[in-house]
Amino acid sequence: MVQTSTDPADQLPDNNPVTRELVEAVLETVEAQDKEGVIALLDPLHPADVADIIEQIDRAERKALVVLLGADLNGAALSELEEGVRDEVISDLPDEVLAAVVQDLETDDVVYLTEDLEEPKQQRILRSLDDIDRIAVEQ
Repeated sequence: MVQTSTDPADQLPDNNPVTRELVEAVLETVEAQDKEGVIALLDPLHPADVADIIEQIDRAERKALVVLLGADLNGAALSELEEGVRDEVISDLPDEVLAAVVQDLETDDVVYLTEDLEEPKQQRILRSLDDIDRIAVEQ
């Protein structure tokens, strides 16, 4: 008889770099407030894999992770998040950190991330972009 697990981490394909062990290592490193350690664990990953980790952890763990990373959070990973999780993460980031995170994103990704934000937060982020990027996002 084949046992099936209800744990999403157990359902990951074998070639997926996001293992239960990696998620646990990230959480332990966050708990230790080891920013460089978290960066070392996440930097080699594709943004979709970083998003996968963020989606697998609970809201309190997620907030601790994004607050610890601050401006070092991979902006492309934000674009990969499911909408509800993305909204939570964006709401947990101070405006100046969110602005720093979106600096290296493509224009369409910045639009995607900011289109549902409240107007004051949108404006603060737009003001942080250089003129060419800001105009492109506004259009």
